[in-house]
Amino acid sequence: MIQMRFENVSKKYRQRHANEADADLWALRDINFECEAGEVLGLVGRNGCGKSTLLKLAAGVTTPTTGAIYTVKPIAPMLELGAGFHPDLTGRDNIRLNGSLLGLGRRMSTSLFDEIVAFAELEQHVDTPVKHYSSGMTARLGFAVAVHSPARLLLVDEVLSVGDKLFQQKCLARMQYLRDQGTTIVLVSHDDWWIRNFCTRALLFEAGCIVSDTTPDEALSQYDLHLYKAFGANQQGVSVGKVEVFDGEDRPISELHGTSVRARIAFDASGIALPYQIVVRVRRQDGVYTAMCITEALDTHSAGKAVLEIDNLSLVVGRYVLEVSLEDAKTHIVLATQVSETFLVPGYFDVRRGYHGIIQVQSRWHFD
Repeated sequence: MIQMRFENVSKKYRQRHANEADADLWALRDINFECEAGEVLGLVGRNGCGKSTLLKLAAGVTTPTTGAIYTVKPIAPMLELGAGFHPDLTGRDNIRLNGSLLGLGRRMSTSLFDEIVAFAELEQHVDTPVKHYSSGMTARLGFAVAVHSPARLLLVDEVLSVGDKLFQQKCLARMQYLRDQGTTIVLVSHDDWWIRNFCTRALLFEAGCIVSDTTPDEALSQYDLHLYKAFGANQQGVSVGKVEVFDGEDRPISELHGTSVRARIAFDASGIALPYQIVVRVRRQDGVYTAMCITEALDTHSAGKAVLEIDNLSLVVGRYVLEVSLEDAKTHIVLATQVSETFLVPGYFDVRRGYHGIIQVQSRWHFD
């Protein structure tokens, strides 16, 4: 059952400048997609590419310039936690007020009140005016109200870092419960973990357009390539070209079996005047760097190719890329960057525990 549909939706804003003529800014252009019940849709892309604008349109905060939007009701928009709270009212009163806006009737609000307060961990402060709350307390209360509403569509914009580690685990468990109950969730996050491990599907945005509608893993991989390909490209004679990854027998790899890796790197250093270095970082899909290889300072200012050989790279299960940079040898300022295609180190992965470290080790157990 379709819970949200965008049909040829575009959104235009009018930009006003002090010393220049006004101009149109198209935040979104010709957006088309559907979400079904129980689907978790991640929105991926750089700041300013239109992700938050899409959530505001879905929530009804703003209207499209062209096109049509269909959404089920009620909707719980978590665009800025606590934004709808009245600072002079207590937490108790704000729960009732905010709950009514999210579809919690008086009877339901009363029956869920204790559960909401306990979830937010604000039992000692519920009768304190919200203006005396810290930003974290306000965010926890806003999250608690939103995830206890009867919403069939949940819109989440970069608000999953509220509270400490234990509270974040509670947030994750509640979101998983809502997903399993058939709530449709649309999530904007720059945290790869949430996109990869929580979402069932992802849209990759670039300059207000959807460039890919695919799996979370593929969307994040494409995002990496888009992001790094643009880095340093505006400087003539300074770039990192294609980065190819091979196994120890010089075969291109999509899966790494063994511990030997060879990389071939095309680069252009003709526009660099000072000594530079080529730096290769082995980066896991969750952003963790597992190894780094650096050349000596180089004075060859021309285009060329480099080959890197790595032995005994004992990586744990996961997806990896080689992230290659040209860096100033003295200041270590990054001049240009590129990443390889992802490759998989196969094995068992327990999503509840996450990754089991960074490298594989040989171990033995003994019991007395």
